[in-house]
Amino acid sequence: MELRRSGDTQFDEALVNKMMPGVMTMFGHEGLFGPMKSELDYSEVEYSRLTDQALEATIMEWKIPTDEAMAHSVTVDEDSGIVWFSEYDILSNKIANFNPETETFNEYPIPVPKAHAHTGTVMKDGRFIVAMATEGGVDEKLIASTFDGEFEIYSWPEKPQGARVVVKDPTNEDLLWIVARNDTWSLNTRTKEFRAYPNPRPPSVPEGSYADVYGRGAGQINSYAITVDSKGYPWVTQFNLGVIFRVDPESGETKSYHTPEMFSTRGIGVDADDNIWYADYYGNKLGKLDPDTGDITLYQPPTRYGTPYGITVDTKRNHIWYADTAGNNITRFDPKTGEFIEFPVARRNTSVRFMGVDA
Repeated sequence: MELRRSGDTQFDEALVNKMMPGVMTMFGHEGLFGPMKSELDYSEVEYSRLTDQALEATIMEWKIPTDEAMAHSVTVDEDSGIVWFSEYDILSNKIANFNPETETFNEYPIPVPKAHAHTGTVMKDGRFIVAMATEGGVDEKLIASTFDGEFEIYSWPEKPQGARVVVKDPTNEDLLWIVARNDTWSLNTRTKEFRAYPNPRPPSVPEGSYADVYGRGAGQINSYAITVDSKGYPWVTQFNLGVIFRVDPESGETKSYHTPEMFSTRGIGVDADDNIWYADYYGNKLGKLDPDTGDITLYQPPTRYGTPYGITVDTKRNHIWYADTAGNNITRFDPKTGEFIEFPVARRNTSVRFMGVDA
C-alpha cells in the first residue's frame, strides 16, 4: 500500500474496507493511538525481536548534497568499490556516485527532463547505466554516465514504455537486460542493438494474486524487476499478477510460474546455485523458486506485515538481503539455517529499495 508521487492514493474500495477495522483499532476515536488517549498505550503493540547480531551492527548514513534527493537504488562497482545510485525524483533528476573511502559524492544532472532514473548496473568499462521511466510519452531511453559526468543515451523511439531495472548478463559481457512495462529487452552495448521479448499475458487472472483479490491491474502485464541466471536466462517479476517468468534468449519463448500463495512479486535475484529469490511485497513474505522443479517456498519474516522490496544476493556468503519498507528494516536471510536477522534503520520512513553488497 502506497501513495503515488502525485499524491492520490492507490487504495480502492475493497482494500479500504479490509484496512479500516485495523486502522480504527489503532487510530480511531478510542483506538490505541487515537485522539482520546491522553497517554499512548504501547502495552498491546507487538515488536519483532532484536537479535544480538542486529544490536551489534553499525549503520552509517551520509547526507546526499542535494537536499531531499530521493536515492532510489544502490549499485556497487565490484572493481573500484564506488557506489552508484539514481536520484529518482524529478526535482533532483541526477545520477550520483559515492566513494566510501573518501566519503565524497559526485552528482551529475541528467540531460533528460523528468527522467525518473530507476535501477542500474555498472558496465564492463566502469560506466553506470540506468533505465529512465520518462514521463510524457516520449521514447524510451537508457543513459550511461562516466565518472566525469559524461553521458551517452541509448534510445529506442519505437518503445515508449516505462523501464525500471537494468542488469548484466553473466554469460555475455556486452549484453544487458532491461525490464519494461510490456516487454523484456536486451541491449548489446557493443553494437547498440536492442531486441524486444514480449512479456507473457496469462489467459486468466492468476488465482490469489493482487489483481485477483483486489481487482487492480488485472488487465496489465506490468513487469517490475529482472535477474539473469548463470545460463543467461532472464527471470522477471510481474507485480500485480504475482507471476515470475523466464525468457529464452534464443527463441523468445517464456515460461511462467505462479501458485495461489504468490500475491505480488516485486524484487528478484539469483543465488550461486541458480535458485530464484523474490520479494512478495503485499504478501509480506520472502519467496524461493526452484528452477529445476518449479517448486515455490515461502518464508515468513519476523515482522509479520513487513513489505520486502528489492532483493540483493550476497553470492560469496550465500545470504539473501532485502529492504523492508513498511518495517523500516534491512533484512538478511540465511537459506541454510532459515534464520532472518532484521536490522532496524534508525531514521524513520527511509523506504529503502534496492541495495548493494560491497565486499
